Amino acid sequence: TRGLTTDFATALPFLDRAAKADPQNAQKWKAVGAAHAALKHYADAEESFGRACRLDYKVPDACFFHARTLYALDRYDEALTSLEHADPPWSLSERHQLHAAIVSLLPVSLC
Repeated sequence: TRGLTTDFATALPFLDRAAKADPQNAQKWKAVGAAHAALKHYADAEESFGRACRLDYKVPDACFFHARTLYALDRYDEALTSLEHADPPWSLSERHQLHAAIVSLLPVSLC
């Protein structure tokens, strides 16, 4: 994974520049978010995935990745809201099932 991390670190400035040059391109912001997430820069990943989701919720997995990143940041309610915008949208029941599954994986001390 060290080589992969290096690849993402090397690619990130280029991906960021491409997204800023075409700021309405959700696919490019999703790529920036993926690089940040791979580097465990979750706050930056959340911003990029969130932007991708807001620009075009139909970009495959943009809103789902946004929700996963929000979960990583312990922002559970926002994550459930982001899944409402996923394509296809997650039903309230599906969002609550995902929340319950994730909570069941947390150590007891965090619940």
